[in-house]
Amino acid sequence: MNGYQCYLKRMAHTLPMEVKASQVFGFNLGIKLIRGAYMMEERSLAEKEGVESPVWDDIEATHKCYNESMDHIITHMDNQDMLFVASHNNTTCDKAIELIEEYGFRENERVRFGQLRGFSDQVTGGLAEKRFKVFKYLPFGPTEQVMPYLVRRGQESRQVLRE
Repeated sequence: MNGYQCYLKRMAHTLPMEVKASQVFGFNLGIKLIRGAYMMEERSLAEKEGVESPVWDDIEATHKCYNESMDHIITHMDNQDMLFVASHNNTTCDKAIELIEEYGFRENERVRFGQLRGFSDQVTGGLAEKRFKVFKYLPFGPTEQVMPYLVRRGQESRQVLRE
């Protein structure tokens, strides 16, 4: 699967092109849809370089890009494509469930969910109760590498969980 960071403005155009390319050239899609992991770093780098930020200006625009991208991917999937909804957001997961049911992807499990372990366990539990496959990932490695990642994810999750 390829990961697509929806906090980046270019994803609004990139993801529909990826879907179209898979149809034209006949390859299977494997998309991990990510709301965002490096927003602060991208903004700082753009400011330092004196260029326009590649990141959406606010969290609402990021939510919009994520949800519209997810909708586009699911409505254009075939039975060989796969989407991994990497989201801690209830609204997004509820929308994904609606689309999965509408387009018949429940039985073949072409759309799956995942969250960081210890984050949004209530979302994970709700999905599991509805009998969806949910993956929890656990970062591991040296403390000096893992802790900055977890701190950054915690800061970002505060914004994402507002919806």
